[in-house]
Amino acid sequence: MSRWLKPFQTPFLRITGPKFVTLALVLGLLVVDAASPASAQGGTSGPANEAAIREAMYTQDRQGRSTGRRVESRISDIRVAEKWATCGYEEGDRNDTYEGAAILRCVGGRWRVVTSGGGSMGDVLFRYGVPRELWKRLVTSSVLVEANERAAAVGLLRVSAARALTDSDLLGLTARQLTLARNEIFARHGRPFRDPELSRYFRSQEWYLADDYYSEDRLTPLELQNTRFIAGFQKRRGLNW
Repeated sequence: MSRWLKPFQTPFLRITGPKFVTLALVLGLLVVDAASPASAQGGTSGPANEAAIREAMYTQDRQGRSTGRRVESRISDIRVAEKWATCGYEEGDRNDTYEGAAILRCVGGRWRVVTSGGGSMGDVLFRYGVPRELWKRLVTSSVLVEANERAAAVGLLRVSAARALTDSDLLGLTARQLTLARNEIFARHGRPFRDPELSRYFRSQEWYLADDYYSEDRLTPLELQNTRFIAGFQKRRGLNW
């Protein structure tokens, strides 16, 4: 008899007969479950994780809700970092194709879709609380730049809504980050942008809605003061963008 089939014995525990068979079956089930492609432990990209992520995507619709049906999506560019993952996907046929991206999280050993759809992945990383130290492993370099810009803009936006800004709040930010942060104060009130780059950036944000009847009267005195302060800081430091 193979040494692996002999009854399990230690000086503290002896298991023989039917009890040994039961223990072997239990251990066997655990091994099978651990190897199942529907379960995962997070960590790094690999066949097991990728299979589990694909399975999670197949049972989700574009809003991340379970549909109970298989969506015939073409999944691509799967990236895994610890308990988080991202991927791109494409649905539809030649006449009607929808492209998007998704963020997934490994919970209880299974991958679950946190959110999926179009729009700005940089904004989504920040908004759904993906740890910043993992961003570099989950997205391309261009999306990473955008995610850092969103973090800087949102952080500055929160401060500017509570108090008057100072130079120390703006130190270390790039010209682009300062410009986006300053204009986001306007964008939050529906300001349309003629600048193509600003228009493209804000239209990629899910919360943004341009209003043809926008007026600066919608800004509070503090918000208006802070937009002027940021503009003055950029001019003094030569950080116009």
